[in-house]
Amino acid sequence: MVLEHCQRHSLNKGVPQGSILGPLLFLLFVNDLKPSLQVSTLIQYADDTSCLFASETAQELSDSLTLISKNMVEWCNNNNLILNTQKTALVAFTYFNDQSLLVKMSGKSIQQTEVTKFLGVHIDQNLKWCKQVDYVVGRLNSACYAIRYLKERLSLNSIRAYYFAAVHCVLAYSILLWFNASDTRRVFIAQKRIIRAMVGLPSAASCRTSFQQLKILTLPSLGTYVAKHK
Repeated sequence: MVLEHCQRHSLNKGVPQGSILGPLLFLLFVNDLKPSLQVSTLIQYADDTSCLFASETAQELSDSLTLISKNMVEWCNNNNLILNTQKTALVAFTYFNDQSLLVKMSGKSIQQTEVTKFLGVHIDQNLKWCKQVDYVVGRLNSACYAIRYLKERLSLNSIRAYYFAAVHCVLAYSILLWFNASDTRRVFIAQKRIIRAMVGLPSAASCRTSFQQLKILTLPSLGTYVAKHK
């Protein structure tokens, strides 16, 4: 038996991690962020904050973003927070690839990127969702490898349960955003490969009947279902 000595410590700032009041206190803490930034569109989810801007010229957009970045730094300094510029992403949503923006925060230029990950979704500047499709296909390929390993050790019902835990959730998450991407067919191909692995079909065999027997929605059917029940 290992005995640990617990000591009391006083907290001058913040709350203990995992506390019950932590989420509520955090919401109260950031409640004045939007008026402090003086921005019209501010999206906050848990500890993620995103600012959306629209402008007719790149120069006007750069000036607005620099001003808001300055206000953000001031708000963080006033509230004893440190803003990590390395994790601050700047994405310009445009049809053109030559829209370079110059935005500075705390004297450092914010890196402009073509793709950023937001709440688990890879968003590119042209909204083509290619990186998101790559990510989903990668997750499905890993799950397919695991299913081929588990097939010799578990029953079909257990493997089906694993499918919903490791595959269905990946397909359903944010599907309305990337479902109509140009290369979504790659995701469907990966899904069919998983179904064949679950029931032991050859790689070129049709798996339409297997979808019905397993009571699993195909990717097109899943996208349609989510769209109707959103």
